[in-house]
Amino acid sequence: MRRILPINYAYPFVIKDPNFPGFRALIYDISKKELENFDYYEGIDVGLYIREKILASLPNGNKKIAFIYLPSEKTINQLKLNIKIDENDNWRDVIKNNPEIIRKFPDILKNQSF
Repeated sequence: MRRILPINYAYPFVIKDPNFPGFRALIYDISKKELENFDYYEGIDVGLYIREKILASLPNGNKKIAFIYLPSEKTINQLKLNIKIDENDNWRDVIKNNPEIIRKFPDILKNQSF
């Protein structure tokens, strides 16, 4: 998986890239109702995104099954999303410019897969 931030977008996308080791991210434990709300917000029902299970690596070395939202083929094609858009994970720069995130999650920018 690779996170990309297209120019002039306020949020990143995650697209499949078998040649990329991953990225650091936050994992939240949420209820079934909260998951339904996220599905609605991400546009699952209208085909904007799909929700997939992944095996995430935790900082302590353990693994955890988690969900991730990926743009649907329709969204990928409409927005012309691809790995060439952002080969450097520009979302990291957005995080670096947000002191509150750095304060709360000091390890978020370490160079490790998620």
